[in-house]
Amino acid sequence: ASSVYANLSQGFTPPDVSQLYGKTSIPDLKPATFDNYELGLRMAFLGGALKLDSALYRLDGKDTIVSFALAPGNSENRNAGRTRSQGLELGLSYDAGAVDMRLGTTFASHRFQEYLASPTLDYGGKEMPQAPSDITTAEIGYKVLPGMRIALEIVHQGEYWMNNANTVRYPGHTLLNLRGNYRFAKGWEAWLHVLNLDDEHYAYSASSSYSGVGTYMPNTQNTYSPGAPRSVMVGVSYTFGGK
Repeated sequence: ASSVYANLSQGFTPPDVSQLYGKTSIPDLKPATFDNYELGLRMAFLGGALKLDSALYRLDGKDTIVSFALAPGNSENRNAGRTRSQGLELGLSYDAGAVDMRLGTTFASHRFQEYLASPTLDYGGKEMPQAPSDITTAEIGYKVLPGMRIALEIVHQGEYWMNNANTVRYPGHTLLNLRGNYRFAKGWEAWLHVLNLDDEHYAYSASSSYSGVGTYMPNTQNTYSPGAPRSVMVGVSYTFGGK
């Protein structure tokens, strides 16, 4: 079985209170609007055991709120930007009874179509910062006993630029997670999660800033929010009316 779908939609994002009434008050900022175009394909194989869900999309943003530098160290928010995000999303799932697998991945490009950051600084055509080029999540699970399942999950986040000038890049990271659950009575379930199984050092978010004062030297004003180390969580849950 297969199906094709298309979607055209429009949405908006209102300015935050901090953008309206922050350090520099700009109470007349307009909402940013986004036009979304999407074409998708869904297919099922092997009697429904293998399923594919895919989509091509493009998201065009207008009146994006950006920071405009009036002078070094003095900036204000303006509706002065246009953006475009486009890419491919793929999802695969397979259930063979004792073994099940799933894969979800996104390959995308996120760019400023227009962004004049100061009277002399133009970021038009640059990639947006902190927007990974690809994100992939894959999991393989095994049903050890009736009601008991263990699964190994891989989460990969691709590289991205850390600043608007596209001069400092975060290399991305790959994490392993282990999950297990056991339904031992009606409505009762015990679960175990081991996140970041191999205790990888990574950044939850990474950025690079420049105050506009003095000579800019890449990689000297970077900020990294460290990701969580290996974490082990155990719990028991009960679902009312559960079978």
